[in-house]
Amino acid sequence: MSEATVLCVDPDDDPDGPRARLAAEAELSVVWSDSVAAARQQLQETDIDCLVTEYDLPDGTGIDLIRYVRDRAQDIGCILYTATDRETVTEGLETPLVVEYLNRDGPAAAERLAALVTVTAQRRTQTAYPLPVDESARLATLTGLDLGSDALAAALDRVTELAVRHFDLDRASVNIVAESTQEVLACTGPDLPSMPREESICTYSILDEGVTVVEDTAADPRFTDNETLAAHDIRFYAGAPLRTDAGLPVGTLCVYDDEPRTFSDEEAGYLQLLAASAVEWFEVYGRLAGHEAAAAGGDR
Repeated sequence: MSEATVLCVDPDDDPDGPRARLAAEAELSVVWSDSVAAARQQLQETDIDCLVTEYDLPDGTGIDLIRYVRDRAQDIGCILYTATDRETVTEGLETPLVVEYLNRDGPAAAERLAALVTVTAQRRTQTAYPLPVDESARLATLTGLDLGSDALAAALDRVTELAVRHFDLDRASVNIVAESTQEVLACTGPDLPSMPREESICTYSILDEGVTVVEDTAADPRFTDNETLAAHDIRFYAGAPLRTDAGLPVGTLCVYDDEPRTFSDEEAGYLQLLAASAVEWFEVYGRLAGHEAAAAGGDR
């Protein structure tokens, strides 16, 4: 693989900062700027494969810079590497532009950044996906859910089996939309892999109140070149968000087919009923886990 070029924008040229960490990677060439203006000038002079930027810059924000990049090159991976919280980053944005958010004060942040940049720079397929305005609360809710029990997996398997039988479709799955990936909790039909969030239709579905329907993924400009969908023969998609009592979407219940098709309002309504059932199972097993933990604590 040829060397990839990364533009690192950070006011502090710390010897232990992201610029130095990325420059240590054998397959990355790093250029550096300390402001929005300097970065924009650099972008006019240098072809880059990935942008890594701090949020707080002397003459603007990392979002200003990402917006500038997105107006000119949709396939450049953009990573916001900052200690500024997500709510501040996304506040006031009509169309959030952050492709990846990584808290630089988080555990092993420097190592995670290097790995993320390497993958992003190599693929050059990352496009901006929208973030919910309540993304921080959504992720906090997701972290608090107990999703690892075998009993929950069995209950969700029954939900996806009902979906496949009712709609007579290729497959159905219950998916969780994590910080940067989509994870599959249950699936009936051909297995689906976890995937980067930018390749997932579900990252769009969690923004909708109702059911998201993509009648033909090959005809939708967001997914036309999506190799993961093509590899798993996904041409039709319908997804209903899994919303907690607080209204926060933690994932989706989805049905798929290997051929384009339509989806009626009645079918969408039934998919929403099944999605509500999946959320109820989350809550049931979450409460059971809480009671068991409390009981175990009382036995000590």
